[in-house]
Amino acid sequence: MQINTGSAISHPYQGQKTEQVKTQSAVQDNAKLAAKTSQVAENSTHSTHDFLADVMEQLLANKIGVDKEKLDELKKDIEALQSLETPTKQQKERLEMLTEKLAEMIKEAAERAAEQETKHHGNKLHTYRSVYAMTSQQ
Repeated sequence: MQINTGSAISHPYQGQKTEQVKTQSAVQDNAKLAAKTSQVAENSTHSTHDFLADVMEQLLANKIGVDKEKLDELKKDIEALQSLETPTKQQKERLEMLTEKLAEMIKEAAERAAEQETKHHGNKLHTYRSVYAMTSQQ
């Protein structure tokens, strides 16, 4: 039995030392891992940004006293109507009504927040004056 050593088929690592083959494999593995890690990090950064934006919006809604669910629902309806290429007259009227409703909801919330802030600071001012009056009598 004879073995043909002049074969036209060659292995990609043929003629290389074991250390070179291990190094090339490690570099390729690292490149694949880096690509995956970069993709995961990009997705993570995007989702973190979305999460933080949602949290900030929720905190702001709580601060001014707006029902976040109603606000989101109004925004969703407005965006859906705005995305229509050729809205009907009824859709245009509904869009205008929803926009006015959103503005009114925000205005009422802002007024409540301003009233609460004034009441809160008014109490502080009264407290400071009382403390000042007690200390100045001595």
